[in-house]
Amino acid sequence: MSKGNTEIESKTGEKEGKPTGRELTPLEEISVRFHTIVELLEEKNIISKNEYNSRLAMRLFEVSKATAFKEIEEEL
Repeated sequence: MSKGNTEIESKTGEKEGKPTGRELTPLEEISVRFHTIVELLEEKNIISKNEYNSRLAMRLFEVSKATAFKEIEEEL
């Protein structure tokens, strides 16, 4: 997991840890990693980002609907 710190070399040549941001949650880090992979695949013309986004929207809707039906069944 990202620590939010990086080592920065000072003018005297010493490395010192400076906070550069807050620590990412595991979900945030996975999300960043995944988006980076998608961007790399698009840059290499392996996937189309538009097609990916369209399929992703459909898949998220399917999972959401299935989850809702499961919750309704559990209530009955």
